[in-house]
Amino acid sequence: MSLDLLFDLFQDGENGRLWRRSFADLDEAKRNAQRFADEERQEFFVRRFEDCSEIARAFPSRGKP
Repeated sequence: MSLDLLFDLFQDGENGRLWRRSFADLDEAKRNAQRFADEERQEFFVRRFEDCSEIARAFPSRGKP
């Protein structure tokens, strides 16, 4: 993994956590987490690569199929 990819996006599903992508920009990681959560109807979260701390969590939006 490149050192400029500082944020990891994980799916928090029925079978545990699954890594999906890495991002250099936190805002981009958050946007993608919400997009994936809405599309796949599952919870996603963003972790900082440096210390593995959770930065953000995205839940499927209400009212979207």
